[in-house]
Amino acid sequence: GYRCFKVSLFLLGFIFATLVTFVIINNHTTLPIWGLIAVSLAVGLFCGLLTTFVTYCGLFLGGFAFGFFIALAGFFVVEFFYHITIKWIPFGILLGLSLLLGLLTLRFQKPLFIMATSMVGGVLLCGGIDYFMEGYLLLEYTWHRIVAGHQLIDHCWITWVILGIWPLFFVAGIIVQFAKTGRRYNHRAGMLVLQLTVFD
Repeated sequence: GYRCFKVSLFLLGFIFATLVTFVIINNHTTLPIWGLIAVSLAVGLFCGLLTTFVTYCGLFLGGFAFGFFIALAGFFVVEFFYHITIKWIPFGILLGLSLLLGLLTLRFQKPLFIMATSMVGGVLLCGGIDYFMEGYLLLEYTWHRIVAGHQLIDHCWITWVILGIWPLFFVAGIIVQFAKTGRRYNHRAGMLVLQLTVFD
């Protein structure tokens, strides 16, 4: 969260770079699985350090992820009413909204970074539960929404409960960070201002 600002920057860069590298290499090389994991972790470590020490890169990446997941949530809602068949529409919306919120996060750093970390936390928790409960069913469904595929989600109540965890923890993360953990903290001033504010 926002209170552990540098740690959040590192994790955003590490997770994003590791996953993207793994997906790209897995589809274009014949490396063994341990090679894929090693290369992905190395790239993730480098990007994590980059986003930690270059704060604006981390803030932009946080906003980028925030926009990406908001667009995905929008695709879930739209799918109830209309099935998108043109492949460039999801890509354009994802890229446009991600870039927009990435740039806005550079301007409105604290509120949007709090929302971004809450969103990413909710997504990771939802993805982990989806893996253990249904073997990445939601992940496959999400991928088909990105590429304008035709896979439909099963009407099992467990799937909808898992999907409902995402907005629930997103809202909970925002409330906790705005009300408690991030209220008296400012990443630009650092911990000294936090301590002075607490003891005043």
